[in-house]
Amino acid sequence: MNNTAKSKGVHLTSLLDGKVVGGIMISEEAYPRFWLFYFAVDKKYQRKGFGSLLLKKAESKLKKNSMLF
Repeated sequence: MNNTAKSKGVHLTSLLDGKVVGGIMISEEAYPRFWLFYFAVDKKYQRKGFGSLLLKKAESKLKKNSMLF
């Protein structure tokens, strides 16, 4: 976990009332390639838009003309 936290890319956590309900990590391997390393939403909060918001926010932080795999 320590190595992934230090990697280049986007690391986001979704919170609701101080509780972690989801997270996403997109790693920059070699621009313009970015890899979706993990993307998870707690089962209780799935299908409520948390995953869509996480993905949109993460994509907005990527460099222009990048490719997400």
